[in-house]
Amino acid sequence: MKKIVYLLAILFVIYSCAETTSTNSAYDENNEIFNTHVETFKNHFLKGFEEENLELMLSMYADSLSWDGPNEGGVTFNKSDLSGVITSYLENFDDIKLNNQLYFGGSVYSNPMEPFEDPNYIRVVGTWTNTHTATGVPTTLKWHAVMWFNEDGKVYRGTDWMDVSSLESQIMRQANND
Repeated sequence: MKKIVYLLAILFVIYSCAETTSTNSAYDENNEIFNTHVETFKNHFLKGFEEENLELMLSMYADSLSWDGPNEGGVTFNKSDLSGVITSYLENFDDIKLNNQLYFGGSVYSNPMEPFEDPNYIRVVGTWTNTHTATGVPTTLKWHAVMWFNEDGKVYRGTDWMDVSSLESQIMRQANND
């Protein structure tokens, strides 16, 4: 009887180790995909703002992009529209940087959806700082974005949240105080 108990215990340990390895392997693969997307965002979008390189920024987006911007509730835009928005920021602001960056993938809790572990879905949170070109006034915007990457590593769907109207308020308030 002792031999049977020992054999069952050994089989249980072997089975547990094998299951953990496959679970860790899936986690590691998803983590690698997620980190690749984060690096794509940093090396294209953030670096594009730093270098004022519109083409570099747009290269991370699929031609079929569907984008919901922060200032047009319910209106979906395309890659060309996004290009116009970015061009406007590059023309009107200098020293554009995203600070306090946080990156999240998948969802642990989703209501009403089921939780998911898709590494192609990333959320970015941070604070944009920049200087208004015409006045030299520094501005700050809290920002939250969600991006869905396709098999080619391009963003095919995106949504941004920030208070765009506060830019004008910040510029006017600081310009009037000078």
